[in-house]
Amino acid sequence: MKIDISAQDQGRRIEAHTGDVLCVQLAENPTTGFRWFVQAPLPVSLEQAQDVFTPGHGAPGAGGTRELQFLAKSPVEFRLTLSLRREWEEPGREMESLTISGAIL
Repeated sequence: MKIDISAQDQGRRIEAHTGDVLCVQLAENPTTGFRWFVQAPLPVSLEQAQDVFTPGHGAPGAGGTRELQFLAKSPVEFRLTLSLRREWEEPGREMESLTISGAIL
């Protein structure tokens, strides 16, 4: 099963089953240097399966949507944090973040 997650799900508790896919979709404009990154460490119960940017419609350099997919591998409690930051900057200097927690059953 696919579980859709967006910025509105900040702090939401997710219940997933082994084999489910957590599909996180967030607004991003990589031409500004800011991109969404998994804040280390990635929980061992989740495997990053996809990281794709889809440009929006409009002028060149306009923003779009970053889609990150995570496969739920094993039953466990988890916490996943993503941060919107420049790649060359240290974690902790993010412009925005998204944290979800939950359980894989």
